[in-house]
Amino acid sequence: MADFATTDDLAEGWRALSSAEETVAEVLLTRASIWLRAWFPDLDDRITAGSLDAAIPRMVACSMVKRAMINGDTEGVKQSALTQAMGSIQATESRTYSNPDGNLYVTEAEADLLSGTALRVVSGAVSMTCEGM
Repeated sequence: MADFATTDDLAEGWRALSSAEETVAEVLLTRASIWLRAWFPDLDDRITAGSLDAAIPRMVACSMVKRAMINGDTEGVKQSALTQAMGSIQATESRTYSNPDGNLYVTEAEADLLSGTALRVVSGAVSMTCEGM
């Protein structure tokens, strides 16, 4: 079976990829497609039947791979800190990486899109005004 997305799809929605990044992206896009088919076994049938737009798994596969590639230089590093000082002036930079291992995963919103329940999700947002304000 063909992958849901290509490296061209990934680059179109993100940025131009180097040849080394394209090689990594091809492998990750294949793995993303395998995971999507495992998590949502009826995807291909729903695309063929016309009940699911093929652009949805393409978009999700690209998002999965982008998330995995963004932290490519920090594999296994969960957070880092850098402190620089010059005399009495000091600057600290701290980062916490959300996907340091480069795992492929879908967000809840993406799962809703793939399962066809995205339009039925009700927002939990409310608006309130305090008395006397």
